Amino acid sequence: MAIGLIFLLAGFTQGASGFGSSLVAMPLLTLFMDVQTAVPLCMLNSLLITLCLSLQLRRHIEWARIKPLLIGCLPGILFGIFVLKNVSNSVLQICLGLLVVGYALYSLLLTKRQYSGELSSLWAYLAGFLTGGIGSSLGAGGPPTIIYVSLTAWTNDEIKATLSIFFFIAGVF
Repeated sequence: MAIGLIFLLAGFTQGASGFGSSLVAMPLLTLFMDVQTAVPLCMLNSLLITLCLSLQLRRHIEWARIKPLLIGCLPGILFGIFVLKNVSNSVLQICLGLLVVGYALYSLLLTKRQYSGELSSLWAYLAGFLTGGIGSSLGAGGPPTIIYVSLTAWTNDEIKATLSIFFFIAGVF
C-alpha cells in the first residue's frame, strides 16, 4: 500500500513539473527496501511516466537537442551500474540523501536564470553523463539535465518534451 502511494505521489510530481518522480520516490522507497532493489523498481515506474509524457509532448521534441544528452548518458550508465554493484547500500543511501538535499538547496537558493546565449553542446554531454551515472546508481539522475535545460532559452513545453523523451530513452538503456 505504501509503495503504491509513493508511486502515485511520484507520478503526480512528474506530471505537474515534467520531472521529479525519482527524486520523490527514491528516498521514500529506501525506507522500505535497499537501494539496489529500489533503483530498478523506480526506473520501471519512471519509464511508464516518461513514455506517457513523451507521447503528449511529441510535437515539441527536437532530436538535435536530445542527441548529445543521450551520447553522454551511455558511458555514465555503465559507470553508474558499476557503482551500484560495488558500493554498499549505506554509502548509496548517504549519496542519495546528499543528492536530494543538494538539489533542494540549489532550487531554493538559486533563482532559475536562463542563459541569454547558446550553451555549448559540451554541457549537454556532461549533463547526460552525470544523469546516466547518477540515474543508474541512485535512481534519481535528473538534476544535472534539469539544471542544464533550465539554463537554455527553450520554452516550457520544449523543456518538458526534452526531459521526458531523454529520461525515457535513458531509462530504456
